[in-house]
Amino acid sequence: MTRAATLGGAALLAAAAAAGAQTSREDPSDLQAWYGAGLALDLPRRWEAAFRYRVRTDHDASAYQGSYLGAELGRRVHDRVAVTGGYRLALTDEPPAHRFSLDAEASARVGTLALSLRPALQYRLRRVEGDDEQDGPGRLTFRTRLRARGRITDALDAYASAEPVVQLGDDTFVRGWRNTVGVRLEYARGRRVDLFYSHRPDYAKSYNRTFHVLGVDLDFEAAPWKRRGQRR
Repeated sequence: MTRAATLGGAALLAAAAAAGAQTSREDPSDLQAWYGAGLALDLPRRWEAAFRYRVRTDHDASAYQGSYLGAELGRRVHDRVAVTGGYRLALTDEPPAHRFSLDAEASARVGTLALSLRPALQYRLRRVEGDDEQDGPGRLTFRTRLRARGRITDALDAYASAEPVVQLGDDTFVRGWRNTVGVRLEYARGRRVDLFYSHRPDYAKSYNRTFHVLGVDLDFEAAPWKRRGQRR
C-alpha cells in the first residue's frame, strides 16, 4: 500500500508541475488535485452509512482550494437498488457552503462488467467557485452517473464513468460533465486505495472551461454491528 500510495502521489505532483494556470478566457483549463479518505459502514437491516473527507487544490494543483466533509445514509431497498440521502460541508476561504442530496442507484452485471446507474438531485445553499455541481445561479442540480467496473486481478479493478451535470433553473441546461477513469487496489480486507482522473468540461460561463482532476482516495469498510458471516 505504501508503495502504491507513493507512486500515486508522485504522479500527481509530476502532473501538477507540468500543467497550465487557473482558468481564464485566455487559458480556460486548470489542473486540480484531490486527496481524500472515506469510511463505509455496512449496517444491519440493509442500512449503509458513509463518511468522507477530501482536500482539493487548484491553480495547477498548487493552491489550497478547500476541505469537503460529507456524510451519507442509505438503505438497500432491493438486491440491486439502493436509495441514499447525503450532506456535504464545503470549507473554503468563503463562508461555509452546505449541500444536500438524494439519489437512487441501480446495479446489474453484464458479462464480466458491473454496471450501475445513479440519478441524483442536489440542492445547495451557496455556490463554490470551481465546483462542478455549484457553479451557475441555479440551486438545484440533477446528475446522472453511468459507471462500469471490471476486475483485473483479485485485488485490482478498473472503472470508468460518465456523468452529465444539469443545472435546473439555469440558462445553460447541461452545464458540464464529469468523465472519470480509475483503478482501485485492495491491499487488505476492507481497505483500498483509489487512483483516478476526471475530465470536467464546464459550459456555465461565457467561455467553456476544462478542469483536469487527479485524485487519490483511501477507502475503508467496516461492519461494526454485524457478524462476519452477515457481511455482503
